[in-house]
Amino acid sequence: MQIFILVIFLLLSIFYFSKISRKGDFFTMFFLVSVLFYIFYPLLDLVNDAYQVEDNNFVIIYLYIFSTTLLISLFFNIFFPKNKRKMISISQLNIMAAQTTQKQFLSLVALVFGLILYFFIKDGFIFRIVTINYNSDINKYNIFTGAIIIPFLYAVQIIAYNKYIIERKKSYLFFVIVSLIYFLFFGRRELILSVIFLFYVFSSYHSFKLLKIKNIFSLLLIFIFIIVGINFYQNIRETIFMYSITKKIEINKPIIDLFFDFNASEKNMSDRNSLLKMFNDVVININKSNVSNGRVLIENIKTSIPSIIYPDKMSINEDAIIAETLNLKSTDFSASNATLFLMDFSYISIILYPIFIVFSWKILATIVSFTRKNNNFLALISLVSIFYLIFNIEGGFSDVLTRIQICIAIYFVSWLWIIVNNKLNKLL
Repeated sequence: MQIFILVIFLLLSIFYFSKISRKGDFFTMFFLVSVLFYIFYPLLDLVNDAYQVEDNNFVIIYLYIFSTTLLISLFFNIFFPKNKRKMISISQLNIMAAQTTQKQFLSLVALVFGLILYFFIKDGFIFRIVTINYNSDINKYNIFTGAIIIPFLYAVQIIAYNKYIIERKKSYLFFVIVSLIYFLFFGRRELILSVIFLFYVFSSYHSFKLLKIKNIFSLLLIFIFIIVGINFYQNIRETIFMYSITKKIEINKPIIDLFFDFNASEKNMSDRNSLLKMFNDVVININKSNVSNGRVLIENIKTSIPSIIYPDKMSINEDAIIAETLNLKSTDFSASNATLFLMDFSYISIILYPIFIVFSWKILATIVSFTRKNNNFLALISLVSIFYLIFNIEGGFSDVLTRIQICIAIYFVSWLWIIVNNKLNKLL
């Protein structure tokens, strides 16, 4: 019965997404990733018998997901009128990318790959590092990579693909391919979002009707590429994770098996802590009146305060609060803002969670709008980073707060750029 319900949800969601996909705005991206993580992945879990949920809890979970998504859509339509939504869309990214000068593009390329090279030379890090042998360098690297390098690299890819379509210079296509390869080694979510960005750029320059046989075949090829790419990453992830410790790359499979041997992916599906499991654990504990009473939100706010302002801050790890509240062994939980709000505030989060999401989007969109008045190029980087935040659904409150800080910092850079540029013009 649960599988049947999820299949119906999936079909309805695909139909609805086909109606809104052209918009490519914040809610479109949020809806797409919600379908992926709250319907498609749980469906795979149930089909593979990886995790079972009691029917009562299953109904509660999906009523919560459906209700909050509906409210997010409602609040989004209220706070983002139709005439304003284009400014926060992927189509707007394409317009901004097309306006980027070659000098700006090359400066961004130098910055991004310079940072990657710096960390590689300094510490031997190049991709994501996930290991039990954590230290402050690895932690800082992971935070910096997620906050700066990955969004900036998406900007490189989007600008390069736009420029390639317009100018047909193969040098731009080179950077598209290099970025795609980096995401292939970096993570599943990053690879999927990279392909989504490329698809939106392509469709903005070409008429794309879903029901055409050629287009259906193209989408099928994209889907196969994503599945094979994700499987490749799963087969090499442990080697990549441990490279910073072992300084060795040991591949024990033929190259072809890295792409088409799905044993590692199947094991990961059965072993991982899925969002469905996390939801179920939260619902079970809410029924026992076990909630964290806003602790996750408070600790994340403390974490996001810069050390220069709050040097003596001591915050509790999010996973530690989850383990304590749900009476589970501490691990890397697959939490999302939806589950964290539910655990923090019980069923009142049906209202609080949508308010938090849309209000944070409004703040971010406002900052991007101010930034664009000063510098179109820097506004593009901010907007790309927001889409990355929305797509990273397993992130927590701190990710949202950190992204707001980064966008504010980019705005101040754009403001300083105006001041410096004006002074230089006066001198010249």
